[in-house]
Order: sequence, then structure tokens, then C-alpha cells
Amino acid sequence: MIDLSRHLMNWIKKPRLFFLIQLLLFVTIFAMAFNIEYVHVMDAIRDTGKLNNTIANHIAHMMEEYDKSMIGVLQSYATRHSFIDAVRKKGFEAATTHLADIKKNNPKIDLIFITDLNGVLWVNYPYFPGTINKDLSYRDWYKGVSNRWQPYVSGVFQLTAGKKGTAIVFSVPVFDEKENTVGILSVALRTDVLVNDIQPLIPDEATKITIIDQMGNIICSNRLSHEKDVVKYPFSFSGDVITASALVKAFMWIVVVEKEKGATLVSLSSNFIHTAITAFILYLLMGFAMVFMRKRVVLQQAFALLASEEKLMESEEKYRSIFENITEGIFQTTPEGHFISVNPAMAHIHGFSSPEEMVASITNVGEQLYLNPEDRKRYREILEGKGRVNGFEAQVYRKDGSIIWTSTNSHVVKDATGKVLHFEGTVEEITERKQVEERLRKSLVGTIQVISLMLETRDPYTAGHQKRVSSLARSIAQEMDLSNDTIGNIRMAGTIHDIGKLSVPAEILSKPTKLTDIEYSLIKVHPQTGYDILKDVELPSPIAKIVLQHHERLDGSGYPQGLKGEEIILEARIIAVADVVEAIASNRPYRPARGIDAALDEIRKNRGVLYDNAAVGACIKVFKEKGFSFE
Repeated sequence: MIDLSRHLMNWIKKPRLFFLIQLLLFVTIFAMAFNIEYVHVMDAIRDTGKLNNTIANHIAHMMEEYDKSMIGVLQSYATRHSFIDAVRKKGFEAATTHLADIKKNNPKIDLIFITDLNGVLWVNYPYFPGTINKDLSYRDWYKGVSNRWQPYVSGVFQLTAGKKGTAIVFSVPVFDEKENTVGILSVALRTDVLVNDIQPLIPDEATKITIIDQMGNIICSNRLSHEKDVVKYPFSFSGDVITASALVKAFMWIVVVEKEKGATLVSLSSNFIHTAITAFILYLLMGFAMVFMRKRVVLQQAFALLASEEKLMESEEKYRSIFENITEGIFQTTPEGHFISVNPAMAHIHGFSSPEEMVASITNVGEQLYLNPEDRKRYREILEGKGRVNGFEAQVYRKDGSIIWTSTNSHVVKDATGKVLHFEGTVEEITERKQVEERLRKSLVGTIQVISLMLETRDPYTAGHQKRVSSLARSIAQEMDLSNDTIGNIRMAGTIHDIGKLSVPAEILSKPTKLTDIEYSLIKVHPQTGYDILKDVELPSPIAKIVLQHHERLDGSGYPQGLKGEEIILEARIIAVADVVEAIASNRPYRPARGIDAALDEIRKNRGVLYDNAAVGACIKVFKEKGFSFE
């Protein structure tokens, strides 16, 4: 038998080995301290994200209520007989009296004015003579309210009357007794009022709150100096910033709350120092204890020797204690799927009261534990091919029938002749982690949908275009039997493939006549603009490239890069086919819808020339054989 005590004495007595033990102790203690602080940091970042989300939703709700309140005030005046009569007759003095009353009861309002049906201003309060008879029909608030003669809240714009600055406009139509529109009542509210309203909701100086209008311009922010200018929000998000957003549904504003991770770390610095000092003190105490122990070992070596049999028994007891008390599941199975042994943690993970119950109950791992028996087959193929498997994730059943996620590390144990004896390894439950990943995925999908809605609010003629392209592209990809990840990327890319049109003037997007060469050249830039917006966002890697290439054609006649054939990634070729079919089949500002048959004729005629052969074949099949429709 090996005298383990003698080897232990020799290790402790040798200065180099003792130094290595001290070094290992130092590394272990500080690794544990680092892990504690890492968990603390992750919790702080998660809490900051929750707080940002709460603030964003609260401000969005507050803006909704602000809108209802202001519109309600205007409508209460717009229904008064004396006010209606003043507007119908364009009675300057009578109208001014009403406007002064509104201003008196609502001191936050900066300017009140009335225009006729054509957007010409004929009275305002306070009175600015230079604005009288000015045509304001180009303003988005006039277009918004006159579109269906309903209340409307404008985007941010720069004031031209009175003290300079930025403002938003609330407008309501004024109807006479016969429900005929006789004018528009509007109030301008300076954006610095909104800054003052959100100021009490800002938890600290490191938190940035921005409200963005329906055209992507910054209405107000507690961190940007833009009181006199209209500024575009950059829509570029960094991994170093904890970001949350909420949609103000009534008028399609977005509230974005951001805080740099660095600021969160700075707030935790004192805790870091405290933990480091504690770890260092612990190391000193344990280090001095080891030095004292070494001295005693040297002085009392004779009394420290233990019989090899006793050491062996202690080792077996130690192994048994670890096996029974470790929090990870430990198992041994036969290649056929019968458990040889499991520890208490393994039984607990699967809902059994004891290891013995689990071993007796599970006679076929593949059929009784795995939700998908194909996972067990894949697990065995990897294990038998490579000899080990690391981080194998699968869904399994517990005793009560509930389903959990587990991660398995395992290896093959063989005898001296190479014969497989059994499989053994460890199991960890990862259900919570998988749920967190799913929530992150849904959050990403929600953000993409918000971006898509923003674009469609600027181009009402193509409302739903991206959604329909996404739906058709996904059906084509499924028909082509592509992987689930690829199908998911195509669906998300289709939802935002025209995001670059945020940079194109809305007047061009909705122009009812043929575009000029200059206007068309602006349109052709939108794939590159979309790529520039998305390339630094934490999205699956091909999505930005799909957006960049969705207008490329096989013969090189597309844009913006003039790519040919296989230079265009498959996902972009699929989106291109879906985009063309939807565009031809739907109404456009400059022409009515041509129908599905005309769309399919176009891609069939240019199959293999402009459009991917397989994608065209799959597209025709989903319409003709699978009954796909945009309805």
C-alpha cells in the first residue's frame, strides 16, 4: 500500500511545492471573490434593465395621458357655440378672447392659433402679426388632422414665431352644427415643458431619457442640448449601454431609457473594494495557518504518519460525501440506457425522492427521460464518435411529467481491451437560463416590430409591406427545408428590410407619380442605410447583410453593390423574390395592385436571370399548391 502521509509530508516540507500550494490558495480565494462580484454585477445590470423598462413604460403612459388631457381641453372649446360661430365668421376679436381664455387656464401652452380648412393661419394668441395669413398646410400637424378630420399630435418642429425653440402641436378640427369642418384649433407646446415633466422620474445623472417622435426626431432628452434645433435620433445601440424602450401608441412616439454599464459598475466600486479586502484578509489567515501547519509537520513528522489503509478509507469516505452532497447530478449508465448509479442531486433534478427510486424506475433513458428520443440518439452518436460530450442540451421529463432543460457532460469508460463499460458524467439543470434566453429573444423581436412600425408610419401607402414580405419569405424558406435558425433570420430580416427608408423623405415615399432620376437615386440608397443602422446592433449576424443585399439581382443589375449569383447570400435572394411578388401584387402610390398572377409571371419569366431559381420554385409552390395568401 502507498504511504500517502509520507508523500504529504514531503510536499509540505519542500519549499517549491509549498509555494505552489500557497499560490493555488491565492488564486482559488480570489477566483471565488471574482465570481461573487460577477454575480453581483449581473444582478445590478438586470435590475437596471428592469428599472429602465419601468421608467420607459411610465413615461409612455404619462405621455398618453398628456395627449388625452390636451386634446380634451381643445375639444371642449371646439364644441362651444360661441367659439364655432367665431371660427365660421373668422371673427378675430371673438376668437382672440377664446384663445386668451385657453392660455389663461393652461399656462404651459406656448402659442394658440386657428387656421382655415386650407391651413392658412388667421388668428393667434399671443398675437404675432407676421404670421397672420401664413400658409401652414405643409406642416405635418395640418396633414395629420386634415387627413380624416380627427385630432392629431405632430412631430417635433422648430418654432418660427416668438422665442426660438422646438415644440409639438396638438390639433383638433372645428365642426359647425351640420358637422361641416370650419377650421382647425391648435396649440403649440414647447418641448422643454416635457423635459421638466420627466425630470422627477430620472433616478440618477447617469440615466438618459429620450422621447422620439413618429419621424425619428428627438422631442426632448435630459442629456442632449437641442432646445433650438430638431435632431434625429441615431438609432444605434451599443452593448455597453443598458437600453429599454416603450411605445406611446396614441401617436407612435418612442420613449428610450439608457444607462451605460460603466455607470452601474462605478456605483458598485465600494463593494468591489470591500470584497477584495475581505478575500485578501481570508488569504492571509489561511496562508498563516498553512505556514503554522508546515512548521508543526516538520517538528512532529513522526506523529503525522498515517497507515495507508486508513488513508484509503478516508479517501473513499470523502468521495462518497462528495458524490452524495454535490449539487450537480452524477450518473453512470450502460450504453443501452440503463442507470447503474446516480447521486442524490441527479435524483432531485428529475423529481425522484432517492437515487434508488430513480435507478429502479428508469429502465430506458431514451424513451423515459428525453422529450425527443432523437436527442438521445444524437447524444450517443457524439459520445461514441468522440469519446465525450460537453454541454449537451436537451429537454427531459421529471417524475411528475413536467419538462425541464438539462446540460450534460459525459465521457465513455473502457476497459484495457477497449471495450465500452459504461457512460458516466454530470448533469446540470438549465431551465431558468433557457427561459431568460427566450425572454431576450422575444424582447429582440418586439424591438424589431417597433422599428418596423416606425417606418410604416412614415409611408402609409406601403403599410404592412414588410410584414407581408416577412410572411411570404418565411413560407418560401420553409418550403426549401432550410434550418430553423435560417428561417428565423429571414423572418426578422423581412420585418425590417426597408428600415433604410427612414432616411428617405416621406414625400418621395408617398409620391403618386413616377419618380425622377434624382428621387430614384435616393430610394436606391436605402439598403446601404439600413445596413449602416443594423451592422452594430446585437442581431444575428446575417440580418444586416440580408437588408443590404435584398435589392441585388443574379445578373448584377441590382443595387447597391451590383453583386452577381452566389455573391448574394441565399437569405437575401429569398427576400428579393418575396419583395418583388408583394410589391407587384399590392397597391402603390403611383399605380393600383396588379395581382398575384402578374407577380408570379414576373418571377417565372426572370427565373434564374434576376431571381434565384430555387426560391422562385418554392414561391410558386406555396401559392399554387399550399394556398398561401397575403390576407
